Amino acid sequence: MPTRSPRPPILAGPLREVIDTLRGVFDSSPAALVMLDPEGRLCVWSPAAERVFGWKEEEVLGGPLPFVHEATRAEFERSFRTVLSGGTLSGVRIQRPRRDGVLIDLSLSAAPIYDSEGRVLAAVGFLGDVTQEARLEREQRAMQKLEAIGLLAGGVAHDFNNILAAMDGYNDLVLRRGTIDPQSRADLEEVRAVSRRAAAMCRQLLVFGRRQPHRKEVLNLNDALAGAVTMLRWMLGDSVQIQTSLDPAIGLVEADPVHVEQIILNLALNGRDAMPEGGTLRLETTNVDLPRESGPGDPPACSGPHVELAVSDTGCGMTPEVLSRIFEPFFTTKTDGRGTGLGLSTVYGIVRQSGGDIQVQSRPGEGTCFRIHLPRVAGYPPAREAGERE
Repeated sequence: MPTRSPRPPILAGPLREVIDTLRGVFDSSPAALVMLDPEGRLCVWSPAAERVFGWKEEEVLGGPLPFVHEATRAEFERSFRTVLSGGTLSGVRIQRPRRDGVLIDLSLSAAPIYDSEGRVLAAVGFLGDVTQEARLEREQRAMQKLEAIGLLAGGVAHDFNNILAAMDGYNDLVLRRGTIDPQSRADLEEVRAVSRRAAAMCRQLLVFGRRQPHRKEVLNLNDALAGAVTMLRWMLGDSVQIQTSLDPAIGLVEADPVHVEQIILNLALNGRDAMPEGGTLRLETTNVDLPRESGPGDPPACSGPHVELAVSDTGCGMTPEVLSRIFEPFFTTKTDGRGTGLGLSTVYGIVRQSGGDIQVQSRPGEGTCFRIHLPRVAGYPPAREAGERE
């Protein structure tokens, strides 16, 4: 067993005796265990804490908790005062950064340690890494919210789409008349254009509410991307450079080709909006074998052979707070009515409806990457070579 680092000067008297007595418990605890003296200095940093957070014991002993930053300091101090005054914490959910900056979800339990005269010697905290469980809970809540809002949105969109179809029909009848003056014809053309934009939004709502027929086909994503790139070059403008990297031996997936087109379009437009001064949008496909997750409630789509579609941009990126809400229906950071908040929630719904999974990586100033995993179809020969690397 490796030798522990020397104790800092603060460990003396009763506190030193307590730590020496419980050293075996601290070292064998599966949860990250920390102990702070009444001044807030670390006097125990267990091996599990090293594994969970990344800091070595010799780097942090005698100092403050390394994962408490200004944004969480007030919350930490309230909890610390509670424990020093004799209170306890049990199963409190918090988020804290590891040494590499990645936020992880933790379950915190804490209690005071007393000396023989009833005075508080230290506060001990147990921090269990529950990142996987928290992710599954968030996904479950998101799915329930999507289901409820989708039922409402789909019903409204279905009825509204019928009204728009009637409006469009009458508008076309009027436009066929030869007695319309040029100004009135121009106005009616604008009415038709607006009506069709509204119909496009209705179709998006119908997909979101699962009220649009889902016609699955066996597809090659390279073909779908090759067909979309020309349209995207026109839609995104000259300031956005499009790069593709398509695996020529890509596997096949089963999905609705119209829905796949919506995924590509929505993610590309989202990337364009994140690059107002221009940048690079990269589209990639590859075969991946996802490991089976250890959590008891993991969906089957999270493991096995999949095809990955990655859409990344070099834009402004997102804060963790925005990142946690991007798939919420009607949530948008765009101003002046530029966004409906349905694009990414529609993408999420389509991907899950297709039996797949979507992951997002983003940091402020470092761009964003969406990775979509769709199950690879078994029983088909390898895909023919399609698409070229640019």
